[in-house]
Amino acid sequence: MVENKSISSHLTGLKQVKFLPLFFGILYLLLPTNNPTADAWEYASNVKYGVELIRPHHLLYNPFFFELYRLWSAVIGPGTDVLHFMMVVNALFGMLSLHVLYRILKKLGVSPQSAAVWLLFAGGSFAMLRFSTENETYILPLYCSLQGSYFYLRYLQKKGHFRFILLAGIFATIGMLFHQIHFFWWLGLAIGLLRYRHVKGLLVYLIPGWIAPIVYLFGATSYYHHLPDFGEMSHFIFHSYSTGSATVDIGMKNFLLTPINFIRSFLQIHGNIPLIMRSYPVRSGFALLVVALLLWQAIGHRPKVFKKGSLRHEIAGTHLLIAGMQLAFAFFSHGNAEFMVMLPALVVILIAARYQIPSKLILWGSLALLVWNLSFGILPRHQLDYYDNGTLVEVIDSLKPAPLVLYDKFTVGARYRYQFGPANTPSLYAPEDSLPKGPFYTDLRTKPTPLSRRSLLHRSDTGKYRLLQQVKTVHGFYGSYTIDQVQLSFEE
Repeated sequence: MVENKSISSHLTGLKQVKFLPLFFGILYLLLPTNNPTADAWEYASNVKYGVELIRPHHLLYNPFFFELYRLWSAVIGPGTDVLHFMMVVNALFGMLSLHVLYRILKKLGVSPQSAAVWLLFAGGSFAMLRFSTENETYILPLYCSLQGSYFYLRYLQKKGHFRFILLAGIFATIGMLFHQIHFFWWLGLAIGLLRYRHVKGLLVYLIPGWIAPIVYLFGATSYYHHLPDFGEMSHFIFHSYSTGSATVDIGMKNFLLTPINFIRSFLQIHGNIPLIMRSYPVRSGFALLVVALLLWQAIGHRPKVFKKGSLRHEIAGTHLLIAGMQLAFAFFSHGNAEFMVMLPALVVILIAARYQIPSKLILWGSLALLVWNLSFGILPRHQLDYYDNGTLVEVIDSLKPAPLVLYDKFTVGARYRYQFGPANTPSLYAPEDSLPKGPFYTDLRTKPTPLSRRSLLHRSDTGKYRLLQQVKTVHGFYGSYTIDQVQLSFEE
């Protein structure tokens, strides 16, 4: 029986599959966020001014971009905006990550049609869309780790070709040097070799692992300006945890945020979605209609699942272990969404390796996912300015050296340093900090805060602030708010 031409039939050819990473690469490049995170501004500031390039938690990220930007400036000329440059590179590595994922699926024997829909699923997942349009440290290590998995698979298919497992070790090691969270990917591949008794392969795989302590030793020496002792080295390696900028413990936040951010790795959910729907009813209504129709198509295909062979079982088992370790560490890190960025790619590998699911089911579901994530996640982040922090930064500069208590001192402070340089940073406080005595300025009294991770975890009691004067009104998408001069009400 000959099927009618449809969206799915256009994805069956191998050549079309190869173009899907390019399609997503163009999408990532066209939709950079207009609301960068605090870390995004901070890393761009580090690269722009050549300061604090050594950050142990993601050791290679800043030095890589610093040298790459210097090379770009030497060849093309100076003047390129550093933040935009770093976003472009992340978008390109997002595209390359999907290309490597395609190569993995191809070597697993996944049909072109199935590979196409799985790439659509991975590329349209919110984690990939969000961080490929942002300047964060999670896409470059994902690319390296996927390359590690690709060469791991090539070694399993051609035992005795130790160059493949050596390359797997090199890429996995570079991945964890770009971000420590990818230690678990490196470790998972090593455990997989041990579990399935590839002892010689394991020994070869571990050889490039020595790169990591050597690079960290160089980084620590640059950081301390002398050869570090054991205590300094330990403090450097676990810098984010020893300084408190990252924490690992168990509490209600873990159980609340882990499932929410696990879902957000695939599907955007945020407190700003009702506001977006109210502000853009026609566009939102059309998007909801399209999503509903796509899901209706997906429901029509029953998920008949067929198990596959032993090699694929080994790949699936190894990557299930990696995904489990990554998710467990994210749980202990208060359900950190950034530590789950790799989950869509891992889910694709472990499911596609072990099971055969009807392509049309994944196709319609993935298209619905893409439409939702673009409509209520990526397009608003690209088109809108949630808080108009640019105006806020200008006001802050005019109020120096007066202290300021801000709803999000980290993002605003990082943007200030990017715009005006790291010297003479204003005195900024968060609501949970020990507040300054006497009059200070704040945006807390009238700042609109839609439901989010921050609004759940950080609440401030603005009732204790006595208004002295309103200084400036700032207009963001979330609403207007004022910069006020206040004083604590219990102070005379």
